[in-house]
Amino acid sequence: MDDYFPIDLVNTDERTIVQMDKLLGGDWIVLGRYQHRKAMPPMFMQTSSVHLAFSFLISGIQHFEYNDQQMVLRGGQGIVFVPGTVFGSGSYPVQKGELVWMIFRVPRGRALRLPGMGKGAAKQWFDHIVKPRDDSRFTLSPKAIDFLRNLVHVPPEDAPPLEMARFSARCFRTLMAIYDSMDEPLNRHISPEVNRVLTWMENNLDGGEVSADRLAGIAGLSVSRLQDRFRAEVGLTPADYFVRRRVVAAQRMLAEGHSVTAVAMEFGFSSSQYFSTAFKRYNLMSPTEWLATRQKGGGR
Repeated sequence: MDDYFPIDLVNTDERTIVQMDKLLGGDWIVLGRYQHRKAMPPMFMQTSSVHLAFSFLISGIQHFEYNDQQMVLRGGQGIVFVPGTVFGSGSYPVQKGELVWMIFRVPRGRALRLPGMGKGAAKQWFDHIVKPRDDSRFTLSPKAIDFLRNLVHVPPEDAPPLEMARFSARCFRTLMAIYDSMDEPLNRHISPEVNRVLTWMENNLDGGEVSADRLAGIAGLSVSRLQDRFRAEVGLTPADYFVRRRVVAAQRMLAEGHSVTAVAMEFGFSSSQYFSTAFKRYNLMSPTEWLATRQKGGGR
């Protein structure tokens, strides 16, 4: 792994990339918003001692490997990769959903330059972001999510000075919203009703399919109300989230050497064929193909 982050700067219909350093100057290098309509190839493992990176999952569910730890990120959560972190998705694909990335240069021998901040404020922001924490994940406030979604609407490079100043102010507000989110518990902005459902799901990954009525009863809401609230807070329907979460958990068991049939039974899929169908829907390959790819990659 080289000491840099490879950055694809080409815009597509699913990816908007803003070269922030060219637009505003300073040490914020890139802002990227990704709206994947299907699973994408895995993000290979990478590291850098001179960059700070964030991944913000607006909707969906994503598996990360972080310094040999296994982490699952869901919609409404962010994760910070401090300098020196080894991270990627390993052999797990980048899942369907909406994702925002930020990458910053960490200068050596001079002060950090960030929009709307002097030297002292930028240092205080950076020190707070990289301070040791038990968990590198955090919950995004609704305000932070709104800022992140809208930040990619940037003025042209030849925009009038006042328009650029307004954009710089939006960038500052976004950075401060991230600063304020960093120490939030993972479920801080999840309503009690949705949190009850998420907790039940985590405790029943081996329980098989569950009806919408059952989940609504756990939440204490009507089926339609739970559907709307769950999608607003997590970014997926309850049914889609539960299947994806079980597939992610199943991948870990497959990686430990268990058979496809045993894993399908363990996580409550009605048959190994149904499990393989669900697995391929989210991973672009069957369980056996995924295992073969993982073995070729050295077992990560």
